[in-house]
Amino acid sequence: MNSISANWKDRSHQAVLNAIELDNEDRKLGSFLRTALRALWHRAATARRYAADRREFERLDDHTLRDLGISRDEFDSYWAESIGLAERSRRRVSD
Repeated sequence: MNSISANWKDRSHQAVLNAIELDNEDRKLGSFLRTALRALWHRAATARRYAADRREFERLDDHTLRDLGISRDEFDSYWAESIGLAERSRRRVSD
C-alpha cells in the first residue's frame, strides 16, 4: 500500500510539473503571437496611411507642387521624414 501511494504521489507531482511546463510554453507562445500580431497590425496601419497619403499627394497639381518646392518623385522621401522613418534632411522655413 505504501509503494502504491508513493507511486501515485510521484506521478501526480510529475503531472503538475508537466502542466506548469506546458503553461510556461503557452505563455511564451502567447507572448510571441501577441508581438507578431502587433507588428503585423503596425505594418498594415503604416501601409494604409502611406496609401492614403499617396492618393492625397497625387491629387495635387503641378503648380501646387512647384509652389511647395517639391516634385512628384520626392513623395517617398517627404513621407518617410514626416512619420520619422528617415532623418529630416530638408531645411525648414518658419513663418
